[in-house]
Amino acid sequence: MIMDGIVPIRETDVSTSRLASDAGRKRTERNGAAENGFVEYIAAGQIALLVGVMLYDLVLRHKISLSVSEFAFSLMIVCGFAIQTVFWAKRKKLPHGLVEIFNEAMRRGLQAAGLVLIAAIFCTQVSGASWENFYPEATFLLLVALASTGVVAAAIGNQLTASSMPRRIMVFGPDSAFPLAKQLRADLVGTDVCYYPTSQLPARTTIAGDENVPFHADPRLVEHAPDVAIITGCDGETQARLSGLLAPLPIDVLIHVPVNGSTVFGPVVTLAHRQFIRIFPKPLTLWRRAQKRAFDVVISAMLIVFILPLLLVVSLLIKVSSPGPVLFRQTRVGLRGSHFTVFKFRTMRADFADARADSPTVRNDPRVTRVGSFLRKTSIDELPQLFNVLLGCMSIVGPRPHAMNGESFSAMVGNYHARHRVKPGITGLAQVLGWRGLVNTPQKIEQRVANDLRYISDWSFTRDILIILRTAFAICGRNAF
Repeated sequence: MIMDGIVPIRETDVSTSRLASDAGRKRTERNGAAENGFVEYIAAGQIALLVGVMLYDLVLRHKISLSVSEFAFSLMIVCGFAIQTVFWAKRKKLPHGLVEIFNEAMRRGLQAAGLVLIAAIFCTQVSGASWENFYPEATFLLLVALASTGVVAAAIGNQLTASSMPRRIMVFGPDSAFPLAKQLRADLVGTDVCYYPTSQLPARTTIAGDENVPFHADPRLVEHAPDVAIITGCDGETQARLSGLLAPLPIDVLIHVPVNGSTVFGPVVTLAHRQFIRIFPKPLTLWRRAQKRAFDVVISAMLIVFILPLLLVVSLLIKVSSPGPVLFRQTRVGLRGSHFTVFKFRTMRADFADARADSPTVRNDPRVTRVGSFLRKTSIDELPQLFNVLLGCMSIVGPRPHAMNGESFSAMVGNYHARHRVKPGITGLAQVLGWRGLVNTPQKIEQRVANDLRYISDWSFTRDILIILRTAFAICGRNAF
């Protein structure tokens, strides 16, 4: 029976025998975790003992004036904090948001205060030394600083670990794919699994009835928001259509059991003890996305401040040379195939505006103004896109965003939409390698897409910096007009 809509696989859908085996496995994992925790506590005690020996060695060999009570206080603090750190590390719930991080830091601060108070009271009562001899305030501040740093490190590590694990999987396929979704739900504890029947797929890359809304904006898909998509049991035609629909999404796209002799190339990955072929990898991890975004914000803000006089002069020249607005706004395709408005300096006469770029610019184009010709040859007309970078819809480096008529390129290159898996850029690898300008042959669009996908799969900070440096030499290339 074909199921209507997306079907979330719940724990109750999994067979009792599988749940029983899962319970046994969890019980074994808990026992193993308890044993590992005991070993870690022993290791913490050994570390504290080693520190104590080192302190004692400093007192004897280097004649440091440290009394017995002060030495005992230091040893108690080291031992207690070492054991307490293991206890914090063994907690199952790690902080996520700012409020949770603050609350966890407060709890650790109170525990550190208790540790210092108990150690100081014990040493003062036993030895009769004064409270000030142990510097409890400084000790407390030091422990709170260490504990707070540990909270932030745990939160960052939790986010990085969570980003590398499947949070939600969506299985695409016919009725025969539904059992695979149930098996994945049983094997991957804590991962949400959904089933999307291929009978519900749109015939085009856009939602039926609205050509301006891409497939990924389907409310059903947005609601479940997968980070891994699995295609299984599909014939060659359906598999190709699914690949095209999923290509713009920044998620892992895997294929399981191709049928009808269809051949799929890609690295083999293992998930839940099953092998899949990865056709589209998740482009950037959470940490890499954060790095790239920080780089974009800093560089774009610095460049805007640096070239602000140039922007004002160019705006004045455009306003004086021809009637019309200074900026040209055009809808282009960005991340996940979504649409955004790109900013450029106007280089054509206002009455020849071409919102969809249906008539590409050619050499000596009569629509281009005299000032606009210079701006195009020097690529100064692209500088307002720095504001697009600040707004978050573009990046400094990435695949160049195509206008709305770029959808036609998908008929020439099967994996064209895969270039939308990252934010578009002001400059990119294809541009610095000479593939810029007019796209009037299948070879040019194939080369552009090939270099865009190469950039996405091999991203690094070094490559971004090299592309930015090489852009200076590509600005005035022969393809700029």
